[in-house]
Amino acid sequence: MQQQLPDMSETEVLGIFLRGHEPMMAVLSTRHRGLKIVFSQYRNKDIKAAFETAISLNDLAVIVDMLSVINQKYTIWSLDLCVLLLPKIEELLLSKFETYISRGCESLKLILRHFVPVIKNNIQSPAGSFGVDISREERYRKSEKCHDKLVSIRSVLLKKISIPGTLGTKIKELYSQLKAAFD
Repeated sequence: MQQQLPDMSETEVLGIFLRGHEPMMAVLSTRHRGLKIVFSQYRNKDIKAAFETAISLNDLAVIVDMLSVINQKYTIWSLDLCVLLLPKIEELLLSKFETYISRGCESLKLILRHFVPVIKNNIQSPAGSFGVDISREERYRKSEKCHDKLVSIRSVLLKKISIPGTLGTKIKELYSQLKAAFD
């Protein structure tokens, strides 16, 4: 038996569809507003200030959008950004959304490739050898923070290592790289 649908006008049908889109439009509007604020910070200050603002907005979607841009150009990254973003990368890896996890993996891969040697070198030669070298002490502290967060991220990856597919393969590779880097 075929069920009869009630007769509805075109306006009523459109109203039903539009009501369903209102929550999504609110989410997208909030995200757009956040990205405009962050872009303003980037334009008026620098990338670190932009990410600090993004973090203060407490919206992982904005972080994901920004990472998708800066992951394309690793020269934008610095040890300062690593310290700032590794906690957010860990949050992305803990997310239930595959795109967030994937973006976190991409960022982590970039950090492992370009910053692990710097982090290891700074930790292995602690500050305080001869005289006062403030910039060296800062690099040491930043590297120590990065190291601690990377060790924490390694345990997150271990929990997610059984994810199937290409994402699971990425996670396994990153876990192996982290294990090799800090064992």
